[in-house]
Amino acid sequence: MRATNPEIRPPGIYAAPVPQRQAGIDLARSGIPGFVGLAARGPLDVPVRIGSIAQFLDVFGELDAFLQPAVEGFFRNGGQECHVVRIAHRRGRSPGEFAARAGLFLEDGQGRPVLQVEASSEGAWGNAIALTVRRQAPRAQTFLTLDARKGACEAVVRSTHGFGPGTLVRISDDDGETFRYVRGVDGKSLAWDPAQPLDRDWSAAAPTYVEPVEFGLDVATPFARETFPNLSLHPASPSYVGRAVNERSRLVRVAPTGEAAALDPHADRLPAALEGTLLSRGADGLDGVTPDDFIGMSAGPDQRSGLAALEAIDEIDLLAAPDLMWVRTRNAEAQGMPFSTRKDVELVQDAMIAQCERLADRFALLDAPFP
Repeated sequence: MRATNPEIRPPGIYAAPVPQRQAGIDLARSGIPGFVGLAARGPLDVPVRIGSIAQFLDVFGELDAFLQPAVEGFFRNGGQECHVVRIAHRRGRSPGEFAARAGLFLEDGQGRPVLQVEASSEGAWGNAIALTVRRQAPRAQTFLTLDARKGACEAVVRSTHGFGPGTLVRISDDDGETFRYVRGVDGKSLAWDPAQPLDRDWSAAAPTYVEPVEFGLDVATPFARETFPNLSLHPASPSYVGRAVNERSRLVRVAPTGEAAALDPHADRLPAALEGTLLSRGADGLDGVTPDDFIGMSAGPDQRSGLAALEAIDEIDLLAAPDLMWVRTRNAEAQGMPFSTRKDVELVQDAMIAQCERLADRFALLDAPFP
């Protein structure tokens, strides 16, 4: 008699046991502090991950307060990584000196504001930013190969290299010039807005030249320099100033003052030439700092400030506010200044302790009051 094989089962659904895997216990990196304090520049109320002293100075600059030496001491004693939140007195919290970005309005050839330029962050550091605006020589030049008649909305040229959507072009001959923003390029043809047809005939035999009109922007500070060539005011251009500068610059942000410049195709609507003109009205917001500026608030994932901005960072296990005593001592010497008593320090330290108790994953490093 043949023995039954216990491994052979009739068709059906069977439960199969899953062996338990024993996961090892991995130790996460500890000793990652979150610093809150005052700095010369850098984003306000935004935690920035810092991995070295050099990176801290590059982002936040140098200020005669206690945050910088505290971060330097952390790294010199073996620290590898920390998070830093720069705070300042901001508008809407209480009276006083508010942190403000340095800025400047660039005017066109007719004296009309066309671009607003601001420092990338609040602070008096922005008052040292110098702007140079230059009208650059054409990167390319071509000419008509077919006559362009009055009322036409396109022109056939020898080469479209160097031209694209959003390019301001100058069409010229011995009798004059006109300007158009390129709307599209098709083979050897340049097309523009049908609402702006040519107002006269342009002859290919004249000859009639076609060239791009662009401007450049140079930004200089005592510690860095940036150059942005081939800029356009038209949003359709790959070199649109609102993207080319804002996506690459660490020093400034630019914003057109309106759509008029992009809708008016003329060289006079480009920013007029400047040479080393300084931004102005930047302010540090140090004199009006209050406990509320340190404590901050949490009104949502993207609406946190001060100490509250560190709540969402799980890897932080230490809280430090090195500038509390610096602000209190500095302001106590001047009458009528906020944040000048031990009570002010106590309010911030209580908020630090409360965050530690609420989250139960971090400790607070507290400074004893100066005598």
